[in-house]
Amino acid sequence: MTMKALGNEILFAGNLNEQFDMQEVSAYLETNAALFKDSVVLNFKDVPRANSCGIATLLKLMSSLKCEVVFVHCPTWLVDQLNQIDEFFHIPLQIKSVYAPYMDSSTHDYTLRLIELQRGFLESAEFQDIESYTNTSGQQLSADFDKDDYFSFLSNLKTAGARG
Repeated sequence: MTMKALGNEILFAGNLNEQFDMQEVSAYLETNAALFKDSVVLNFKDVPRANSCGIATLLKLMSSLKCEVVFVHCPTWLVDQLNQIDEFFHIPLQIKSVYAPYMDSSTHDYTLRLIELQRGFLESAEFQDIESYTNTSGQQLSADFDKDDYFSFLSNLKTAGARG
């Protein structure tokens, strides 16, 4: 797994597994501490999968930070982990965007839709209508998830005092 830093954002690429070098990220954060006074943005757009070793290392990294952590472009595997592991919510955390799986019922093709999370998302019209989605080609796609289950991690953000 590699990392690329742009200001206070760290873009990860590759699989999050036992090869994840937390020391590289920690060294960058220490060297550029002024950039991360308030928050660090972790971008998972190019991280296709993770295993338990990678998740454990990510949690260790997050707990070592002295600022708020912001997740963007969370893949479906990370949403699954957020819904299962309470330790994600033991630190100040914001989740700005997640990918959600949708299916074209006529072709059975899957696509991922990036969903931007705003305050009040669970009460929004977007959430109420999230079961279907019209893509840029005009195709009607159906959610391949139960919205209450898929976004259940948002209730942990509220109870932990973090923001989604």
